[in-house]
Amino acid sequence: PIDNDIGNGMPERLGIWKEAAGQLKADSVTAEQIKPQIIKITANAILPTVRCIYRNNYIIYGSGDVIIETALIPDNYRHLPELPRFGMQMAVPGRFDTVTWFGRGPHESYWDRKTSASVGLYSAPVEQQIHDYLRPQENGNKTDVRWLALTDKDGVGILAVGMPLLSVSAWPYTMDMLQQARHI
Repeated sequence: PIDNDIGNGMPERLGIWKEAAGQLKADSVTAEQIKPQIIKITANAILPTVRCIYRNNYIIYGSGDVIIETALIPDNYRHLPELPRFGMQMAVPGRFDTVTWFGRGPHESYWDRKTSASVGLYSAPVEQQIHDYLRPQENGNKTDVRWLALTDKDGVGILAVGMPLLSVSAWPYTMDMLQQARHI
C-alpha cells in the first residue's frame, strides 16, 4: 500500500484480498487446439479466502503472440469488500532494462493523478522510472498505456499491448521486495 492507502485505512478494510492472493490454489489446466496455428490454454485457480475463481485464458498463436484474458469470478460478490487491484505480475531477465511505452508520461501517473502526464511515446532505462519515496512503496506507474516494450541493448524483448489500455510499472525488484523494504 502507498502512504495514501495507509492513511485511509485500506490495508484493514481490504486486507482480505492480500490474504486471498497468497492462498491461490491451482484447480485445473486444460489445453485445446482451436486451429492448426492456435492453441488455447485455460488455467483455473481457486481463491478460497474470498470464494472466487481466478481464470486465465492464454490464446497462443503460431506467430508467438499470446493473448491473455483474465477473469475473477466470485461465488457471492455481496460478501466481498472493494477489490483494490486486479492484474498480473511477471518477472523478466534483468537484461531487459529499457522500457518504451505509448501512454502517459514521462513521469509516473496513477488513475487519480494523471492530468500532468501527456499521452505520448516515451523510452528510458528501467532504473530511471523509480521514484524513491521516503517510505518504500509502489512507484513509477504509467497509466493509459496502449503498449509497453521491455528490451535489451539489442532491441530484443517483450511487448505488452493493452486491449484497450494498461496501467504498468517496470522495476528492477519485485513487489514483495518493495513491500518488505523498510528504507530506501
